[in-house]
Amino acid sequence: MNIFNKVTLENMKQNRTRTLVTIIGVILSAAMITAVATFAISLQNYMVEGSMVKYGDWHVEFLDVDEKFAAARAQDEEAVSTTEFQNLGYATLENGNNPDKPYLFVAGFGQEAFDQLPLKITAGRLPKNSQEVLLPAHLAANGGVNYAIGDTLTLAVGDRIEGNKILGQHDPYLSEGEAVVPTTEKTYRIVGICQRPSFEESTAPGYTLITAATD
Repeated sequence: MNIFNKVTLENMKQNRTRTLVTIIGVILSAAMITAVATFAISLQNYMVEGSMVKYGDWHVEFLDVDEKFAAARAQDEEAVSTTEFQNLGYATLENGNNPDKPYLFVAGFGQEAFDQLPLKITAGRLPKNSQEVLLPAHLAANGGVNYAIGDTLTLAVGDRIEGNKILGQHDPYLSEGEAVVPTTEKTYRIVGICQRPSFEESTAPGYTLITAATD
């Protein structure tokens, strides 16, 4: 034991009260730091879990990409997993009340998309094939258009175009200069109602209808 240790130990013995108070202070400080760190980690985990429930278990999204790009990402060694859904197109919504949301947007989900992108079903079930469709509840609440499970929808589906540019769900509705150019006619049977999908932004011009992806 060197001279510094001896002097320190002797001083601690002579000032027992101060030594005890110091020890208690160190214990309380360590406990407080541990408690704050634990709270911060718990809050972070809570926020992460909440985001996963609301938005899905994913980290990066790519918008309006082609099949080659999607296939390349699926083969990327740094990607743990990938999922995708098809943009099948837009159809004009008849008799809608929201002037900023005049379309129906049809999305085709594969099984991975159904598993990873959260959908809260309020009635009915998920579509099992590309002739069945899931409607969002806010189509009635926000758009004023009511359909029931079992109804059939026949839609002229196509691209939303402004000039030479194809627009998507992340492009707000333009009251002038855009139109839907139908390319095919689709008939769907309504099998379920869900809450507004989390990936549909409030400014999106189309109410999202979800069907099973086509091969």
